[in-house]
Amino acid sequence: MFNKKPPDYSHVDSPGESSLVDEESRGFIDAPLFEDGVIEYQDTAYSNKFGARIELGGPPTIELEHKWLNLWSHGNIELQTEDIHRLGKSTEHLVHAGGNDPKRGYVANLEVFHYLHCLNQIRQFTYKEHYATHMAEWIEKDHRSIVNMNVTDPNDAFDRMHIDHCIDALRQQLMCSADVVPLLVEVDEGSKFGYETDFNVNMKCRNYERILEWQYAHALVEN
Repeated sequence: MFNKKPPDYSHVDSPGESSLVDEESRGFIDAPLFEDGVIEYQDTAYSNKFGARIELGGPPTIELEHKWLNLWSHGNIELQTEDIHRLGKSTEHLVHAGGNDPKRGYVANLEVFHYLHCLNQIRQFTYKEHYATHMAEWIEKDHRSIVNMNVTDPNDAFDRMHIDHCIDALRQQLMCSADVVPLLVEVDEGSKFGYETDFNVNMKCRNYERILEWQYAHALVEN
């Protein structure tokens, strides 16, 4: 059922150097949300039974597209010089907020929303044919910001590049966070193999509402 010998990932670039430290001591401790004391954890039970109905799954509809958009599209934030330096970055070449006003901070956005955007982009890519046959008119009618791809060409080079970028961004994040919560295997005599993996795990998750509140409080305000 499972490989006894661990696979060799030596040929895959690691997201970062190894360090025997806990989460609160890792490099992103200096991210503004940690500095502001926003990050807190709460008990969460996943609802992810294999084959069950998925709230945000299934063929695209206008309602579903808006639900996914609301997951990731929260605009930019404004960071100050000290925030940039704590991230181990330079302010050189960064875009100033407020129409590139040098008296303002710098334009940024949170990585979590980039990952959700990427997940949505991959979802949409798998439904290109559906968009072309069922929603092309709606997309062309001022909804390119929601479905931003060439739905009539399955081999569009830019779309393929975008998806490859997203896949690798998620790959790096999954390897970086490396979730080690065990998935239990249950007896299931009605299944093909006689067992089923229990994906409804109990987790300690970051309070997502707190993160959204911080995002809104630091939203970029144009002059």
